[in-house]
Parts: sequence; C-alpha cells; structure tokens
Amino acid sequence: MINQCIKNEQHNETIPIADENLPDDLKSEFDVIFNEIYIFERVDFTPTAADYDNLNHRIQSIVNKNPILVRVFSKDIICWSLLTTICEKVHNNLSHPTIKYLIEKNPIALLWKWGDIDHPSTPIKCIAMNHCTLMPWIAENFQWVLDHPKCLNNFPHNELVHRYTDGRCHADVVQQFFEHYPQGLRQEDKLMQDGLPLFRILCGWDNCDVHLFKWMAEKYPTAVLHGDRYGHIPLHMACISLACMSLGLNPPEEKEHLKEICMFLIANHSRGVRMKSRHDRCLPIHYLVKRCNCPFVQEVIVQLLREYPESINISSKNKLCPAPKSSYFVQQVGLVLDTEKKLQSEIQSLTNLSEALLDAASCSKSDLWMSLPTIIQSWSKSRCQACQERLDSNELDDEICGICKVHEGDDPQESDDEESDGLSSLSEGVDHGESEDNSD
Repeated sequence: MINQCIKNEQHNETIPIADENLPDDLKSEFDVIFNEIYIFERVDFTPTAADYDNLNHRIQSIVNKNPILVRVFSKDIICWSLLTTICEKVHNNLSHPTIKYLIEKNPIALLWKWGDIDHPSTPIKCIAMNHCTLMPWIAENFQWVLDHPKCLNNFPHNELVHRYTDGRCHADVVQQFFEHYPQGLRQEDKLMQDGLPLFRILCGWDNCDVHLFKWMAEKYPTAVLHGDRYGHIPLHMACISLACMSLGLNPPEEKEHLKEICMFLIANHSRGVRMKSRHDRCLPIHYLVKRCNCPFVQEVIVQLLREYPESINISSKNKLCPAPKSSYFVQQVGLVLDTEKKLQSEIQSLTNLSEALLDAASCSKSDLWMSLPTIIQSWSKSRCQACQERLDSNELDDEICGICKVHEGDDPQESDDEESDGLSSLSEGVDHGESEDNSD
C-alpha cells in the first residue's frame, strides 16, 4: 500500500519521489531491480542476449505492476532513477527496448538532474553519450523535451555531435536526429561559444562525413559563415584539420573527404575565403601555406588563390601561419593564375568594348563610324576566341599540375613536431593573439 505522502503527490506525475518515502515492501522491490540494473554489466559477468531479454522483461513487469516506480529515485546513489541507472550502467543496445519503455511511461524523467551541483547531468544527456541511436527516436516523439528550458541551457545534441567526432556515433544517426529536430542546427552553447553543429562536426580527429556536412550546410546555410568564439568558421576549421591530417598517417580517403569539404565551401560559400579569424587574423589559406608538399592541400590552395588572389600578400598575426607569398609553391601558382585571370579579363574587356562601339555607332550617321565597329568586333571576336582556346586547352592547368608535382613530398619548412604542435593548438582553439573584429 502506498503511503499518504505518495498519495498526496499522485496528482502531479512530474514530481520525482525519493525511495525513502516508499512503503517498505515497495522500496524493497525498487531496491532489488535498481541494484540488478546497477551491477548488470559488471566486470566478472558477460551478459548474453537472453540475459538482456530477461532483464528487460523483469523491469517492465515490475513497472507494469507498480507504475509509480518510474518516478522514484535512489537517495543513496546520487538521485538516480531507474531510467538514469539503465542509461548510465547498461551500455549495450539490447537495453534500448526498456529505455524506450521507461521514457514512454515518464518522459519528464529525461530532464531530472543528478550529480554534482556545479556539473549536473540528465538522462537525456546520458542517452546522447551512451545510447546515441535513440536520439532520433526521442527527437521524433518527444520534441518538447528538447525544447524544454533545461535542454535549451545545455543542448543534448552537443553530446551527440561530440560522440560523432569521437567516432562513437554514425553520421546517419546525426542526420536522422537533425531531420527530426532541425532547429538544433541553429543552437549554440552561449557559454562555451564553441560553434554551431556544422562547425563542431569538423573538430574531431576522425574523418568527417562529406554527405553529412553538405546536408547540414544546405539545411542551414547561415552556419557556414558562423564562427566560434575565436572567429573560426567551418572553412577555417576544415583547412586546419586538413593541415593537421597531412602531418599524420591518415589514409588518403580521409584527406580526400576533407579536401572535398573545402572545395564545397569555396565553390558555394566563397565569402568565407576572405574572412579572418579574430584571434590571429588568419585567412583560411594561412593554415595551409606550410603544407604545400601535400597534394590534397595543393588543390585547395589553388582554389583559394583563384577565389581571392589578393590573399597572397596578406599577413597574419600567427608566426606558424606566414603570408602565402612566403611559399615558393604559392608564388609559382600565383603567376599561372595571374595569366589565367588576365585572359579572362581580356575576354571581358573586349566583349564590353565591342558592345560599347556598336552602341556608339548606332548614334552616328558617319559611314566611317558605321564600318569601324564591325572591323573591331571581328578582330575582338578572333582575339577572344584565341584567349578562350588557351583557357580551354588545359595548358594552364597542366602547368599548375607540373608545379604541384615538383613540390610534392618536399620537407616542410619546420620540423613536423613543432608544426604539429602549433596546428593542434589551433584546432583546439588556443588563443595566439588579442581578439579583434573580423574586418580587414
């Protein structure tokens, strides 16, 4: 029989109940199942699938018999409920049917805080860390939990993204979650200011999924130019990661994926090419200058220079990131790109000149003026065709490829250890200078 204290609380099913307020028989039943969950995945016992099925059956049978137990927490174990305990102590996915069952019985328990006062946790955060495949289901069925002020002050999807960058959560799970909860793509921890989810999926040492990145960028394009507290935008982070990866033994496909992300950002969000970080005044190209011996880096540098040729002369405040013109590779590529740009400019100028002369001739009654534009237009057309043929002939691209081959495999300008430490500190957001605005 439930005591009077519990009866008085039954009108509000959101209120958790301390186990010490239960009658003895009900407390005993709670303690038995609580302890069974707590030690289930112990060191000296390897559960089988049948063991998990039996545990799931026992929990559900006891809760069906005494539904109030989903609201009970143990005062002896830092205020853990049954939901918290199974989320924290049983990590196998075979426990998911019971986790779903307990959530459906009392979804508000996802928000119950426990642990240290200064660093409290909740079951929803624990699920994001230990049972990330359940997050899309929660987003689909209990969106109000994610919209609750307790979540908006400490977004659970921060843990989900962190697990992804650690290699412990698949890209499909992250995408499914944000499909059901797209507003999460706009949510940033205001205290940490460590970037939006699009930025943070680039911050791990594991490979970033290209499809996931492009999908997130297309769903919320504003995130592409949104920076963290140091003013790094996703293109900065992608270049930093590519530079770091070029120092290690990562397989070529991982470098290819990061290169593809860089190329995507340059082609579709070119404004980011001209954006400087606040703390060291670096453009994206600065982080790559000293890794010009890596083929994947070379391709990205060429595209960055095509988009922002003036960047070759721009310096940063970071000694590890010199001006692009300090690299002989960049100097040589810059000369070829200058030729390419001059050909394109000449085509545009001649086209505009022909059109201007035709307009002028249409206003004149002189036979000389009437014939002059035709002559010039014929020459202009011939010259434009010659310029275009040179651009289409792959001559300049072949010249750039030759330059890349010559520099491929050259030793970096400083020792790998020193440069690796510097790039690693950048990827972790270490401040190398005073904060400034992003204006030139």
